[in-house]
Amino acid sequence: MNRCRHGRNFLNSQSKYNEARFKEIHSKLDEKGIHFIVASGNQYYQLKDFFTDYNVFLR
Repeated sequence: MNRCRHGRNFLNSQSKYNEARFKEIHSKLDEKGIHFIVASGNQYYQLKDFFTDYNVFLR
């Protein structure tokens, strides 16, 4: 299991969500059977939009 605070972990140099970076990391975690959990103060539905294409746990 891997957990991260959504915050700045996946932002690019323009402070936008870096989906390419997340996709690469998530793929490697998924290959190893590691679950990814997002912890954030953002609204649940906003996070759900960010991670629509991924099997992640939102908390």
